[in-house]
Amino acid sequence: MPPDIGTLRKLRFLPKFVVGKGEKNSIKELKDLTFLRGRLSLYGLDNIEEVQHVRTVNLKEKHGLDELNLVWRDEFCGDSQNQMQVLHFLRPHQRIKHIRIVAYKGTCFPAWVGDPSFSNITRLTVINCRKIVSLPSIGKLPSLKHLYIKGLDGVEKVGSEFFDGASFCDKTFPCLETLSFVNMFRWEEWTCPTNAEDGGFPHLNELVLQNCPKLLGNLPTNMPSLLKLEVCNCPLLTTSLGTLPCLRVLILDECSGECLRKTATLNSLVSLKIKRVSGLSCCLEGLVKLLHALETLHIESCNELTCLWEYGAEPEKLLCLRSLLIANCPMFVSFSPEALNCLKSLRSLAVISCEALENLPDLNKSCIEELRIEQCPLMLFPSGKLPSTLKKLEIVGCKNLESLPEGVMHNNDSGKQHLEVLSIQGCSYLKNFPHGEFPSVLRKLEIKNCMRLEGFSDIMLRNTISRAIKLLGLELEPLFNEPYLSNSLQDFWGRRWNLTVTNVLRPTVYDPTRMFLRRNLKNKEWARFGAVLATFLVSGIMHEVMFYYIGRVIPTGEVTCFFLLHGVCLGLEDWLRKRVGDTWRLPRVVSTVLTVGFVLVTALWLFMPQFTRNKLDERAFEEYAALGRLVKRLSRRFVGIFLG
Repeated sequence: MPPDIGTLRKLRFLPKFVVGKGEKNSIKELKDLTFLRGRLSLYGLDNIEEVQHVRTVNLKEKHGLDELNLVWRDEFCGDSQNQMQVLHFLRPHQRIKHIRIVAYKGTCFPAWVGDPSFSNITRLTVINCRKIVSLPSIGKLPSLKHLYIKGLDGVEKVGSEFFDGASFCDKTFPCLETLSFVNMFRWEEWTCPTNAEDGGFPHLNELVLQNCPKLLGNLPTNMPSLLKLEVCNCPLLTTSLGTLPCLRVLILDECSGECLRKTATLNSLVSLKIKRVSGLSCCLEGLVKLLHALETLHIESCNELTCLWEYGAEPEKLLCLRSLLIANCPMFVSFSPEALNCLKSLRSLAVISCEALENLPDLNKSCIEELRIEQCPLMLFPSGKLPSTLKKLEIVGCKNLESLPEGVMHNNDSGKQHLEVLSIQGCSYLKNFPHGEFPSVLRKLEIKNCMRLEGFSDIMLRNTISRAIKLLGLELEPLFNEPYLSNSLQDFWGRRWNLTVTNVLRPTVYDPTRMFLRRNLKNKEWARFGAVLATFLVSGIMHEVMFYYIGRVIPTGEVTCFFLLHGVCLGLEDWLRKRVGDTWRLPRVVSTVLTVGFVLVTALWLFMPQFTRNKLDERAFEEYAALGRLVKRLSRRFVGIFLG
């Protein structure tokens, strides 16, 4: 902080003030700054040595302030009694709107925190006050809308004190809209007053419980206005979620499946996201009839999940379901035979990393528009066709897949198709496409790492060539991306030069090598460098073999040295970028010239000699000459035929 800031008596805006030790930047500097307005953030409050200095600040007289942030150092371990007095004397004026208290080291809050006379407070944030053993009595703050509590390690019980004592003749939290409890590692019990009107939260719209691993018992029994409930990492919370007539979004992460089974009403639920829920073998057991309005269902990392609903559950009652995602569920075996055809509103289906899934049900009668199947090694498509409504099909990492369903291609027997995007990646056993032509509306085709895929049929190849020539919007991945604009070696090799080889080497060499080195090296930073060197070494060897195959000239190792040199320089470039960051950066024009120049010089030195020894340049000219002679002969024949 600049010295003697307290002499600027007419100063109006001071967003941040860092309290120093001793007389330098003492908190006393704020004494005469009575015209401050807007936000004031006080950092380093742990540096205050004389509590009486805080009394002179007199924040109660600084009526222009709207927001007050009070911040201690998190690692500070000072006298609790002293810190309680500091916070006591930092009481702001009663028209303050936002208060944020961070890393306060007292065991309790002063009486002004939660005083109903602060009638304008709309947001209160309390973070990492680790010595606090009970929450402040804030239930009677008349305008409080947003309450965020995080990292209060000493709190084990939230009870009547939170709702402002034992008297509940008036509504508690009359305006509260969002309430969040995060990282409350010792919190075990939440006791709500039984005689509080509307359950204590008459207007609460959003409730977040995150990382409360010991929380037991009941949640508030009645939150009539709740729209969103998020419960994450509360594994012991097994009681009912209560009556939630307006709930639209429910997120359960690392919880017990009992929370879902005991929920009474979900008639308004639009989005249900379930992740890492234990004891859940059948996701919607007994709930299908309650989810009339459900539009989005996402299920992730539920290791015991085998099915979505029990036999006879009548999934057709899910009238509004539009998006279904099942990911990382290793025991999920299959869908019900006609389950997806019953969901008339379903438009998007994604199944990701379900190792036990062997096949999909017949989709021919469904209305799905987007289908994504990823990392399902045993999965096979049913014998039936894909739905004619399908617009986007993505198949990634299905190693056991040998053929695609007939509905991918258009033929005389199929009706009108709408497929616009087709992406097939990492299907190592895929051998061929079905017969037919691409749909006329196809605009993007992506095929990667399908090593056994045989040539396209004549009809399909002719169709593809005509589309490319007529530029009807078919997007083919470019081999190069303007490499002359590269401003670094990482940019050149990773995003601009020979993208096909880059996309092959990244998953086959770079990623496995980096993962192996990270597990076996003490210094994890070397893993990236080792993976880069391994990738460039493999690329160099590939080029040596290719040159030998073409020219039958014994390799000299110069090409491999070229790639290893670039691998070392790329690693050095990455190291410098991490150390220097954005503090020193060359102009883009200069970095582009240096990068392209370095590539050209090293290529002429190490790469091109092997290129010329194999006479690849001469072979290329001979091929072009032969092509020219062929075109010339054909032109003469056509002219002769035309002229008779």
